[in-house]
Amino acid sequence: METARLLRFAAVILLLLLLQAVFASGAVNPYYVRVLILCCFAIMLAVSLNIIIGYAGQFSIGHAGFYAVGAYRLRRPAAPVGARSGQAAGVG
Repeated sequence: METARLLRFAAVILLLLLLQAVFASGAVNPYYVRVLILCCFAIMLAVSLNIIIGYAGQFSIGHAGFYAVGAYRLRRPAAPVGARSGQAAGVG
């Protein structure tokens, strides 16, 4: 039983390393890589919300707030140098 679990874990790690090598080599269109990354973010949000609501039985409005703060925090370094905050957010 333990051997099968270790083999499965090794196979997943090997698959992830192979995917990383393919994506880093530039063989895949960067648009598809970006869409895959955004899908993974959405999957992480859905799974963590499922854990909070489903298993713990707690309703959390703050969950979406943390997601929004993280998205805002990652957006700030991508803003052009010298841009006002409204322009960087696409508002002004």
